[in-house]
Amino acid sequence: MKGIKIGTALAAVMFLAVGSAYGFDIGNKIGNAAKDGVKAGSKMVVEKEINKNLAEKNCSFKPKTTQLTCDLSDILNTIKTQKTIAEKSGFANDVDIHAEVGEGKDAKNSGLGSDRAALVRNELRKKVSWWDWYDQSVPGDDLKIYIKIR
Repeated sequence: MKGIKIGTALAAVMFLAVGSAYGFDIGNKIGNAAKDGVKAGSKMVVEKEINKNLAEKNCSFKPKTTQLTCDLSDILNTIKTQKTIAEKSGFANDVDIHAEVGEGKDAKNSGLGSDRAALVRNELRKKVSWWDWYDQSVPGDDLKIYIKIR
């Protein structure tokens, strides 16, 4: 009878030890998934906040010109401020800036889109060397600047 009790107790201890080892492994996987989820969520929050601040500038080109309805130095200052937010959040090395530059239409100036893109590149892109920069021409007169955190 004692042999059965000891055997049963030993089996129970072995079962708990093996179960705990597997449970610990599963716990690490769950913990790592939770950390990844928190990082992804943080990334989205920081990206959304920075993009909200950039969108508030509500920038566009006046029709048929390279004149803007906003101040590019204000956008540059906003980007510099947002860099600090990204750095404090741990995402400063993984940020890309995207600029969608409105091509506009002017029968007298076929290079209007190129002129607008050059303006943005000279006034912003050259002054923001710490993040990767991507710009593209889009229809219309808007200038949309936003970031993506990789």
